[in-house]
Amino acid sequence: TLQKSRLKVGKQKLACTDDDAINESLVKLERCDAIAGTIEPLIARLKSLKVVHEENAKVHSRISVMERSQKDLESILEQDRVLLQNIKEGMKENLETISNNISFLKEKI
Repeated sequence: TLQKSRLKVGKQKLACTDDDAINESLVKLERCDAIAGTIEPLIARLKSLKVVHEENAKVHSRISVMERSQKDLESILEQDRVLLQNIKEGMKENLETISNNISFLKEKI
């Protein structure tokens, strides 16, 4: 009979453990049900944000290219400015030389 009572107590403990496990699983399922309703809108939102992020990355890339192009153009314009200044100075020197040569020729004549 001692063995029968131990067996009975063991079955009761097992039944209690099973009930606890079932109750715990039910609580977890209820939490999952509460969250499940938000998953689909969350996924849709993430997909729309992905599109926005990709477009933003493209715009950023285009702006970077434009900024590099602008810097290159500024450099070219500065080089052109320096070249034009050199041409201006060279032409001024040439005009002075021509003027001096004309004066020299007039004196000779």
